[in-house]
Amino acid sequence: MAKFKQDQIIAGVTKCRAQAIKVHVSEAISEGDILCLVGTDSGFISVGIADANVAARTDGPMFIADYAAVAGAYTPVAVPWKVFTTTLTGGAVNNPVYLTDTGTTGNTLSASAGSNTRAVGRFLSTTGSASVALLYPGAGVAAI
Repeated sequence: MAKFKQDQIIAGVTKCRAQAIKVHVSEAISEGDILCLVGTDSGFISVGIADANVAARTDGPMFIADYAAVAGAYTPVAVPWKVFTTTLTGGAVNNPVYLTDTGTTGNTLSASAGSNTRAVGRFLSTTGSASVALLYPGAGVAAI
């Protein structure tokens, strides 16, 4: 068995992947998609794309896809938070980022609240046609 020195272990410094959860991916997802629980499969949590129009897909624990994954994969893609570059515009620094009501992959974020939406993060910077956001949907609406 390999031995590690303490200074070799720097959990979560450059990536949030140290907190990743191995899940079953029930549908194709893109990096940055907001994920919700949809059941279990072979002892793993099964996740799908969150959708503000579907009550069952806005309640309970939520995660962010750290990278794209295909349907049916068992992979550690679900992370509790992620600093993510997005094409959203219209938000100011520290304004909330919301879950959209489209529920389509690659388009789960919105700069404005709609009906039945929930906050899933905060803008860190907004410049031109790109923004950087800290996504952390599992913190709950009150914490965001």
